[in-house]
Amino acid sequence: MPHPRLTDRHRRGLSTIYFLLALPSLLIFTWLGVEIGLVVRAAGHAKIASDAIALAAASRAFEGFEVSRSDAFLAASINRSPNGPVVVSMPEDNSGDVKRGVWNSATRTFLPAPESIRAFEATVTFGPGNANGSPGVILPGIFRLIDYDLVRSSVAIPLSLVDGPSVGIAGLGLRMSGSSVLRSAGYVDISLAQSGVLDLRGESLVDTPRLRSDVVVPDQAADAVSGDIESSTTLFTDPYLILPAPEPQETIISSGEAGSVTLSPGLHPDGLEVVNRRVTLAPGLHQFAGDGLAILGGGTVVLDRATVQLMDPASVLNLEGNGRLEGRAMTDGPWADVAVLTPIEGAPWLLKQDSRIDVRGDVYAPNRDLLVRDRARITSGAAILAGLDLDQQAIIEFEGGILPGDERGRSARLVR
Repeated sequence: MPHPRLTDRHRRGLSTIYFLLALPSLLIFTWLGVEIGLVVRAAGHAKIASDAIALAAASRAFEGFEVSRSDAFLAASINRSPNGPVVVSMPEDNSGDVKRGVWNSATRTFLPAPESIRAFEATVTFGPGNANGSPGVILPGIFRLIDYDLVRSSVAIPLSLVDGPSVGIAGLGLRMSGSSVLRSAGYVDISLAQSGVLDLRGESLVDTPRLRSDVVVPDQAADAVSGDIESSTTLFTDPYLILPAPEPQETIISSGEAGSVTLSPGLHPDGLEVVNRRVTLAPGLHQFAGDGLAILGGGTVVLDRATVQLMDPASVLNLEGNGRLEGRAMTDGPWADVAVLTPIEGAPWLLKQDSRIDVRGDVYAPNRDLLVRDRARITSGAAILAGLDLDQQAIIEFEGGILPGDERGRSARLVR
């Protein structure tokens, strides 16, 4: 029988050997656990930084590119990276870490577009070769070995704070069906006293702080309104009624010049059709008679501080097949900040088949019906229309105020 003291000593010796053998593995696992914790923390810091940068860039975007970039850099500087304050780039050509573009809420995707300030995407990167450095002590070597970057991105959209109406519907009413959405930063004012219709069906939604009508809003429609409802109330006064419509200009732009990259202000007596190409409207007033302005088959019309006026009852705004109207309204004259206008009665305007209007400016058509079909989208400052008809997955967003002084400032919110 073995001596008990020898047996205990033998066991203690074996335990010491096992511990010494396991010690390197324990140290490595402990160290890796610390490093993984540092990486997880760094990922959180990167996301917080990207959120702050996107919000800062979007909040004051309407004050100009330099203001937006300065605020984005300030937000980056107060966040931390492995190497110190977070560093991002934001060049004017939209090739940097902070990009301007458009946010598609239906697909939750961001599309870069340097001429747009409807959305901002900020990307923060930690990794080898990056000014922000790599997280951890051991892992920088692993990052270099597998060429891995820790990347976090956020998207924010600018918002207006509006104490008043953003959209006024003058008489034909509001009709919505399918899963269409009308989103308004300010009130939605609908005049139904002159046989107008308020018909909200399917899963349609009116997302507004308040819907106001000059008659009683039917219960069926009230169920589709996210905000307050005010019936039998006094609506806004059209601020453009006192302005005379611009007369036809002397400068005639013939249809033969439609292939130009940039068009000067003037009158298109036969209208203009843009198909699968890009046309920029130079600063000023562009008048379209005849059939109006048609943007079809992937065509794009960019407003460079320009305004579109439809001149005749038959002149319409027609967008189909992924056609796009984007840019900024003219900034001078009595009709400044109006992107599209036509005071006269006439045929409805039509948007369908993934077409899009994304303009910095208002839409003024108090005697026209606007039909928005399929997955078409409109984003503008404010609008005054005779009627509005949305179906399927159409989305309209109004971000400004109709009346001067209604906008109380701007902010932003994260969408991704």
